[in-house]
Amino acid sequence: MAHDGTGFDLPKVLRGVDVTFWQDGEGVNDYHLADESSIRIRSAKADIFNAGTSRNHFRSGTDICVVKMMIALRDAFPARFADEQEEPLFRMKDGNPLYRSEVQGLIQIAAEDIGVDAARYAVHSLRIGGACALLHAGFSIELIQRWGRWASNAFQAYLWESSEDARGVAAKMVAARGSLTVTRQC
Repeated sequence: MAHDGTGFDLPKVLRGVDVTFWQDGEGVNDYHLADESSIRIRSAKADIFNAGTSRNHFRSGTDICVVKMMIALRDAFPARFADEQEEPLFRMKDGNPLYRSEVQGLIQIAAEDIGVDAARYAVHSLRIGGACALLHAGFSIELIQRWGRWASNAFQAYLWESSEDARGVAAKMVAARGSLTVTRQC
């Protein structure tokens, strides 16, 4: 995805060559057999050492599955993983990059379709949603920070608690046996 009117910074854009398919830990030519896909992120705003990183995703067994979606993308646009593998993976048919405003528009259409206020959702909602999903799945704050490639703790403002997080809290507080006195000194 590119910022509107700026073209694109190729090192920060995902290309077909940056996607690899695996089955049982081995690279596979028949990507339809893949149970895992790795995505190489060559550069990012928060990548202070410009070292890049990879993210491996395994089949989720659900409708939302990175591996299934990458296979479908490769089936739909095979040249983007072969002859055009050095070009941006997400681009329009005419070769222009997929702009941020286009993705924003799709997010807002999806919000309207499910009956929520579209003005409350933007491209950054994807990062917030991903961070919250990791939190609610029980992953550590450190892993959330690494997966989101955040250099500071500012990402914690994105972490929204679920109402389910409060289940049992009051009961545990009442049952707690700690004292509210100053620590004893020797």
